[in-house]
Amino acid sequence: VNDTIRLNANESPWPAPDDHFRRPLNRYPEVRPSKLRSILAERYGCNVENLIVTRGADTRAGNRSNPMMTPFSSMQALGGPQAMADVAAYIEQLPMTPHNGVGPGMDLASGEKLYKDNCVDCHGENGEGDVKKHIPLIQGQHFNYLERQFRWISNGKRRNADEEMVKQIKSFWGRDIIDVMDYTSRLKPPQEKLAEPGWQNPDFPYYTRNPAHWPTGWKERDRTDRNSRRRQRRD
Repeated sequence: VNDTIRLNANESPWPAPDDHFRRPLNRYPEVRPSKLRSILAERYGCNVENLIVTRGADTRAGNRSNPMMTPFSSMQALGGPQAMADVAAYIEQLPMTPHNGVGPGMDLASGEKLYKDNCVDCHGENGEGDVKKHIPLIQGQHFNYLERQFRWISNGKRRNADEEMVKQIKSFWGRDIIDVMDYTSRLKPPQEKLAEPGWQNPDFPYYTRNPAHWPTGWKERDRTDRNSRRRQRRD
């Protein structure tokens, strides 16, 4: 890597003592690096237009808040940008659940109208998004996740949101948010993207999730990672 894009653990703004590059401070690479996406798409046999390489990076950079994901996306746990891109490429090719959580169904007609009046131009008729414009796919997502992200975008807690979207949704109130996200949660991906009934990841056939118990050492690693980001923002 030359001094056009500088990385030091993808976090630290301080150069190493033996660093002799002309540009000593680091900065992040482009949000969705096209060359890296092409290489990974060829490596994993997936569509480059659907390749995700930013989710973990946003969490690590402090642009998204996710207490569960933060320790697992930290430098200590996951490694550098290449490892993060590899994980993203692997996740992209996994099938989606056909039984995502949906909303309460109180007023789907209102939700549909709100979606078509405010969301369809960017996210598409069926929530398919627009890869070329970096507009995310939102079909097949859990209602609770959609509602939480919508509120965080609106109140500024999610810091990587599109500015135009932030302005557009400022007028939405509680019931509007419930209705439109309820409708959105019922937009289904194409059949070929969905998992078969009873599907289980063959790479992890015995995996069970117990979120009540953290792996040993992760809380301390997470605390160290967050302190590093605070120092970076302060300096």
